[in-house]
Amino acid sequence: MTCTRTTDGGQIMGKTKKFAAIVVALGMLFAAAASGCETQTSHVHEYGEWTVVKAATCGEDGIKEKICSCGEKTEEAIPATGEHNYVWTVETEATCGAEGKEKGVCSVCKAESERTLPIAGEHDYAWTIKIEAKCNAVGKKEGVCSVCGNTVTEDIPQDPSAHIGNYGEWIIEKQPTTYEKGKRYRLCLGCNAKFEEDIEPVGEDPDLPVFEVRNYTLFINKQGAARFEAESGDITHYVKSSANPTTIVERADASGGKFLAAATGDVKEGQYFEFKITLPFSAEIKMTAAYVQPEKWKTHNQDLRRSYMFIVDENRNMSICSEKTILDARTDITKWDTFDYNAITLPEGEHSIRMKVAENTGHGNPNIDYFEFVIKRAEYVPAPDVKKPANDFHTANQYAYITDNDVENISAYAVGVTELSRPEGTLLDFSDADISGGTYVLQYADNASFTGAVTVENVTEKSYRIYNLKLGGKIYWRVGTSLENALNGEVREFTVADKGPRNMYISGVTNVRDIGGYHSSLVNGGKIRQGLYYRGANLNGITEKGKAEMLRLGIRREIDLRDSYQCLGPYVNGINYSAVSIPSGTEDTRFEKFADEYKQIFSLIANADAEPVYLHCTAGADRTGICTFMLLTVCGASYEDIARDYLFTNFSTHGSRLNNFTTEFKQWWSKLDNYSGDTKADRAKSWLMSKGVKAAQVEKIREIFVEGYKA
Repeated sequence: MTCTRTTDGGQIMGKTKKFAAIVVALGMLFAAAASGCETQTSHVHEYGEWTVVKAATCGEDGIKEKICSCGEKTEEAIPATGEHNYVWTVETEATCGAEGKEKGVCSVCKAESERTLPIAGEHDYAWTIKIEAKCNAVGKKEGVCSVCGNTVTEDIPQDPSAHIGNYGEWIIEKQPTTYEKGKRYRLCLGCNAKFEEDIEPVGEDPDLPVFEVRNYTLFINKQGAARFEAESGDITHYVKSSANPTTIVERADASGGKFLAAATGDVKEGQYFEFKITLPFSAEIKMTAAYVQPEKWKTHNQDLRRSYMFIVDENRNMSICSEKTILDARTDITKWDTFDYNAITLPEGEHSIRMKVAENTGHGNPNIDYFEFVIKRAEYVPAPDVKKPANDFHTANQYAYITDNDVENISAYAVGVTELSRPEGTLLDFSDADISGGTYVLQYADNASFTGAVTVENVTEKSYRIYNLKLGGKIYWRVGTSLENALNGEVREFTVADKGPRNMYISGVTNVRDIGGYHSSLVNGGKIRQGLYYRGANLNGITEKGKAEMLRLGIRREIDLRDSYQCLGPYVNGINYSAVSIPSGTEDTRFEKFADEYKQIFSLIANADAEPVYLHCTAGADRTGICTFMLLTVCGASYEDIARDYLFTNFSTHGSRLNNFTTEFKQWWSKLDNYSGDTKADRAKSWLMSKGVKAAQVEKIREIFVEGYKA
């Protein structure tokens, strides 16, 4: 670029104008000198790009410049960035109880700053157990923060495995035998948990033989296996016959060259032979008989069927089995055959075992070569000899107790360690029926039209035991080789004995009975109705067969009295479930307290005509027993019947109830006298009303349960 200059050669002005011109000229001269340019009259700069002379920082402006080619420079400020780039360092950590602090230094300008850290959200607690959780109660724990010292308390959930350390007395569940361990248990008083342990075998003289035959009687010395065979010598002492003398024959293939033989020749129905066993202790005996088919019976097998009937202690009416078919068609005479019989329990002493011929054989009987026995020491002492009336379903032991004049003598018959509560089934015997087949169909009902009849198929013997019949009821039954044959067959009938209690068989459940059947003082000749109120133990172990039987009986309401944590029903589909907890360990207060619970229980019972009830606690003993006691009392049952019903629990496995009978049952009976009423039944009504049960409800209960009662 070129700079230019122009001059004006005008006239000389006056002094003033001359001076001004001189000044202007001098100014231009100096400007031209300063720019190194030739004197010119105009100047236009053209600048290059901006160059940062000084960078801006977070707190100070920077400078930038650009230069004209002529050397002229121009500058501008660069604004400060405004934000520091802090690098932070924690100086004080934040805690659960105080703020923290950290320091920042700008990495650019080294400016410094501080800020607070918020309080930490969680405490660091160190926990201390103040109250340990137990099986029946929650515990407590205390937490102290290790940072700030804050203290809190929290519940510890109930621990089913942490038992309170207080237990009931040991209960013998199974007595030890000579060689087998026994069992005992006790219950936690907090939650009723069951603790079991073994009892070591009692031990016997190892040199003592299991058995010996003396004077042709089998003497059992200790438990084990025994075989009874004929001995050489005078065998007539232990072989007896009603009509046709039996003979003992030596056989080369018999054990030890000796064996026991049945009668030979033609044998008539009802003839028998017998032998004796002597026991030094009560024992369970299981018997096996063995025989070999003689040569002469190769082609006469048709005459060898249904040969023998075994009876044990006929005076006790204790049958091993009704009959046995001992031989089917075969020609092999080398094979020994055996047949087993159900185990029975016999008390200490001498017992006769008879083998009776079931029907005429025509050509004699096969030989019985020996009897083998498995003997186990019994866990209880059976009842003394008792002759039950016909069609009574109680066992001999049960019947002995319910006919004992001393109602409190229960321990002579059962001590609550062995399951003895199940009744003996009523035997339907049709061995005289003119029918034959491999299996039979049986049908029975409580009415002649067989409405609601029970049908049993695949019966393999000509007899069958039935359970849960009503006291004093009439039963109709018929049998055939098929259902069609049964429906067209002969109808037979019998009447069940009427002595209570009506103890029941529900598979998987113990201690079950119906409170009906007892006499009531509220109506002349009146009785308490059956089929409305059943009592028993819990249903935890009930089988499918047991569930079906409860439904068949018409039960529609289960009332569970156990501790609340145990009430986990319903247990049977089709049966409504009500949990009304009366806690365990409250025996001392049950008469005075639990008004709401008793009100609820008896409100449900007041609907038993529509919903027959099954009431239970754990064992079906005490809580169940007391509720049943009050129901029977208000319905006019006698003291003896109520007491026997309560103590019958001794026949189950839940321990003796004599102590509870004294400390609770008898006290309740006495305390009722503090309530208004002329009779125990009316005082029981007053007690129920004191718990909130309405008088109308009590009267309805009486109308439901007592035959012929009108409010």
